[in-house]
Amino acid sequence: MREIRKFKEEEIEKSLELSQFAFQYSIPANEIEKQKEQIKNHEVIGVFDENQLCSKLHIIPFQVFFKDKVCAMGGIAGVASWPEFRRQGSVKDLLKSSLAAMREKGQLLSYLHPFKISFYRKFGWEVSASLKKYEMKKEDLVAFPDSNGFIRRRSKDEAVPLLNEIYEDFAKQYVGMLKRDSSWWANSVLSEGCHAAFYFDEEKSPKGYLLYKVSERKMNVKEFVCFDGKARSELWNFICQHDSMIQSLTMVVTEDDQLPFLLHNPEIKQEIYPFGMVRVVDVAGFLEIGFLPAVDEEIVLTITDSYAEWNDATFIYKNGKVEKVLNYVPLSKEREQKQLIMDINTFSVLAVGYRSPAFLYEIGRIHGRKEHVEALKQLIDPANTSLLDFF
Repeated sequence: MREIRKFKEEEIEKSLELSQFAFQYSIPANEIEKQKEQIKNHEVIGVFDENQLCSKLHIIPFQVFFKDKVCAMGGIAGVASWPEFRRQGSVKDLLKSSLAAMREKGQLLSYLHPFKISFYRKFGWEVSASLKKYEMKKEDLVAFPDSNGFIRRRSKDEAVPLLNEIYEDFAKQYVGMLKRDSSWWANSVLSEGCHAAFYFDEEKSPKGYLLYKVSERKMNVKEFVCFDGKARSELWNFICQHDSMIQSLTMVVTEDDQLPFLLHNPEIKQEIYPFGMVRVVDVAGFLEIGFLPAVDEEIVLTITDSYAEWNDATFIYKNGKVEKVLNYVPLSKEREQKQLIMDINTFSVLAVGYRSPAFLYEIGRIHGRKEHVEALKQLIDPANTSLLDFF
């Protein structure tokens, strides 16, 4: 008989075995205990058949920045099944159970990195951010004129507090950036061989940083964070100082980064790619938390959600308060005229501001009268969304 339940502590190695098989990597024997320690705060849920593991996933407790606020988030990771149990609906059941578990913990949002976007769209997650990648050759490394200030590298232990200070100020410009603790910095961000370099202005105030690796005559910049033009210039100039060591440069940056416009030769290879999917776990909870303005006009949102029945309802939002009406209950004629109908995917991407109400209406993802879509703009504005972390 099949059951869905949390892993017992003594079963965690079964999860690691499945992860190694499904994602095709190996954990050295002397690293097993460390891995078990790192996932201790995960909620690991599995489908078991007579105590034999069929499928599993991890819910990682995170917080994400919603500009200058933070929101509890459940990160879905490590979704895997043994081959003999695939395509039997166990992952669908796990995802449905995970939504109930996250709601119980007050995690209003959930993010994940999909193996296939279309698969997770079926369960209510939607693309929520993109990153940009630059690829350059050695001849593209032309420095800008020097400005005041200086660059300093720091060891891993020295770097973390300073990195976090700069990163959090940077992350507050966006929706969806992970709030990182020291353990996450040490174990996930600053991987083996990763270097940290900082720009300090003339008043010795930190204004930006680089995280990078150099090997086999290639430089890979995984984070390029700067607050002003001077920081951008000096961090770029620091990259250019590696011209004797490298033949190529790859940089990963936020989608709104403007560095190429400033380059000696802006005709570099650029790629924008989706990075991360979001889902609102609890619509009423999200509307009530205070992230959105308290508009005077009544907004009527009808959400369809096949995997979280508590969201499958109509939500009337006015002055920061929410009234929930189940979808089988008739609305008044006035509210019916104001009704904007959408699925949970659309509401999720709307909630974080990745796409505008006007665009989502134009492509048929929001149904209702155009004048009420205009009213929705008072509630939700497009925002810069980003996510730099993989989990």
